[in-house]
Amino acid sequence: MTAQITVAVIGLGAAGLVALKNLKEEGFDATGFERNAYIGGLWRFSEDDKTSVLNTTIVNISKERVGFHAFELDTSC
Repeated sequence: MTAQITVAVIGLGAAGLVALKNLKEEGFDATGFERNAYIGGLWRFSEDDKTSVLNTTIVNISKERVGFHAFELDTSC
């Protein structure tokens, strides 16, 4: 029996979420840590004194191009 490798992913923005998902799919005992009460990193607007997108940010890339394959695409939006 092989020991399962334990890994920590620090920060659950877009890259951290993908890393956590892929590590778990590869059989690692992975846990994600985020200092905020939400996930999404810079891509969630925050009025706090920290880096985030602007409240008026509009992303001009398609959901089909940048979506996560593990989640169903909502085409109603």
